Amino acid sequence: MKICGLVFPNVYFKKHCEKRIRENLIKDEKHYTEIIKNTLKNANKFFVVRQFSDCKDKIVFYFNRWVVWGFIRRK
Repeated sequence: MKICGLVFPNVYFKKHCEKRIRENLIKDEKHYTEIIKNTLKNANKFFVVRQFSDCKDKIVFYFNRWVVWGFIRRK
């Protein structure tokens, strides 16, 4: 799944979404997507973690109590 240009592997996205629903932190997948977009838009800070082994960079955003990470694929 791609959100705001970041790649979120579908397996992990679904798994985290289901977990957040069970924890009563979100209502549904659409709500979770909106939280991700809001976190990306309003991030207090972010970090890029370079992973040389698989040519992916992991980017991590922080906003309030939410942490969002996704992959940026290098060409």
